Amino acid sequence: MGDNVPKLLSPIRIGPMTVRNRVVMPAMNTNYATTDGEVTDRLVEFYRARARGGAGLITLGFSSVHPLGRGVPHMLGSHDDRLIPGLRWFADAMHAEGARVSLQLCHVGRRGSSKVTGAQTVAASPIAPLGGEVPREITSEGIAEVVGCFGRAAARAREAGFDGVELHMAHGFLLSGFLSPYSNKRTDEYGGSLENRARFPLAVLRRVKEEVGKELAVTIKMNGSDFVEGGITLDEAKETARFFEQGGVDAITVSGATDSTLYMSIQPAVFPRGCLVPLAQGIKSVVGVPVVAVGRINDPQLAEAILADGRADLVAMGRALICDPELPRKVEEGRPEDIRPCIACGVACTEGGQRGGVMSCVSNAQAGAEGTARIETAGRSRRVLVVGGGPAGMEAARVAALRGHKVILCEKSARLGGLLNAGSLPPYKYELPNLVRYFARQLEKLGVEVQTGREIDATRLEKLTPDVIVMATGGQPVTLPTNAQPGFAVSAADALTGEGTLGRRVAVVGAGSTGCETAEYLAEKGHTVTLLEVLDDYAADIRPEIKRLLGERLARLGVQMLLGSRVIAVRQGEVVYERWGQQGKVEGLDNIVFAMGYRPDLSLFEAVKARGLEAHAVGDCTKPGNIFDAVHRAFDAALTI
Repeated sequence: MGDNVPKLLSPIRIGPMTVRNRVVMPAMNTNYATTDGEVTDRLVEFYRARARGGAGLITLGFSSVHPLGRGVPHMLGSHDDRLIPGLRWFADAMHAEGARVSLQLCHVGRRGSSKVTGAQTVAASPIAPLGGEVPREITSEGIAEVVGCFGRAAARAREAGFDGVELHMAHGFLLSGFLSPYSNKRTDEYGGSLENRARFPLAVLRRVKEEVGKELAVTIKMNGSDFVEGGITLDEAKETARFFEQGGVDAITVSGATDSTLYMSIQPAVFPRGCLVPLAQGIKSVVGVPVVAVGRINDPQLAEAILADGRADLVAMGRALICDPELPRKVEEGRPEDIRPCIACGVACTEGGQRGGVMSCVSNAQAGAEGTARIETAGRSRRVLVVGGGPAGMEAARVAALRGHKVILCEKSARLGGLLNAGSLPPYKYELPNLVRYFARQLEKLGVEVQTGREIDATRLEKLTPDVIVMATGGQPVTLPTNAQPGFAVSAADALTGEGTLGRRVAVVGAGSTGCETAEYLAEKGHTVTLLEVLDDYAADIRPEIKRLLGERLARLGVQMLLGSRVIAVRQGEVVYERWGQQGKVEGLDNIVFAMGYRPDLSLFEAVKARGLEAHAVGDCTKPGNIFDAVHRAFDAALTI
């Protein structure tokens, strides 16, 4: 396949550095640093895997240039000389794998928190970000201090052996907040006109250039749009980009979003692949320095088309590289079928950055655990039977086969995928089938014997004479008692796949992500949908900004939400619920759909254990969860066989 993506794999020069290909691992908050902002072994091993996998440029970030410019407790730091040894360790590790490395420098400004720094945040103007604190308007003296901090941080990057630095001027952080009329209401020389709003960021660029001269590439990350009324537009961003080019910037990464539109910085699948590329194309049309495109670029052919068409000069493939650190290498070696696909779920890769956890990946259990979760050949090959072909079963079979075991996988339905098949049917879930296809291809290549349409009971299981059994049989849908006629109540999975024939008026019980997505699917199909949830919130299991988009879509489709409603009876044609101490009814129903999750089903597992066979239970059959739980538990179990 390498011959099919010549532009993607070609080298490029950025200022004084030459990068081996056009694939960029962009700066992200992993939360792998210490609370003092120091580099850790976990951080090095995570990025080392991406450098070894072939990424051309690794951008480490985001690092605070000032102690009060930190946004999360484990934010990387570049604000103190004591951090230099760790940064040097990092740079040396990336260079050893052939990658170039840049350090992103940032002050979070109004997107910070006094809970992290112990002090009030600062910003261009005292305007609180969405859900945040009111910042203090930074003074001219404070601006001068921050300019100096950026310069000293860049000097530390140079001393640590980095090839470049990237100045973070996007996503509503301090410098971005000055550039945007949405958050900059100043009346002094730093507010008003574009020239004034760019004064502070340009001063930072000049100071950094003075500190590093021509030794390091100096690049910026800027918004091509804030995606909010009164914010930066592409036309204005073009003018700003010209200022930066005149200021000596060596490359520009073009992103988008501010505090109230963060979903545009880490886009869910509701937005198409390459959704921010038009912004990069717009900036590229007015500058001569290399431009980096971002925004759901998770496919090598898409990346090649962006480059070949001249829309950008490099492509940032952040979440794609979290999901598969070897993506560039697999492309170069002509193995595209081995690339684990990013499904744009935004669950584990963004929870680390947004909610104080650590970065991981739904479908890559090794992401963030590269130094400890190694797949190594087992001491002896064993005959492993995996029962169930959902995500847990497929991952267990894959890892067991990689470790040298002889694996048989039996799935009672006609195809692999389990609940992923139903889960791929709601709107904007079109990436899920790619994950099923990936698993199926890997099992075939690894020689796993897959038997579909084969249900296993204890007797049949013993005839297969396995040494080890992995139970991934799934759970049972949680339902409520009903005296209605058969077919009135169905599970969410059956409602999605059509196994339950639904009438026009439907109630969905359970407003987690599954219930909301099922409601959206049915409403788009023309059903009148009422959604009932015992909690006072909906879709509490997904990112707040994505939940907001989902809620807006449900409202447009006319889905009625009854939150804080406990269902107390289900009868033919109606649901009785209690809400705020009062009883109510949803009447005239043709069907009720239960989306209340799953309960464990360990019946087969216990029967196997009773026969003295070695067995492992993974997935919903032991502890219901989501795709992340299924894949990660299966991975861990397969490492013990």
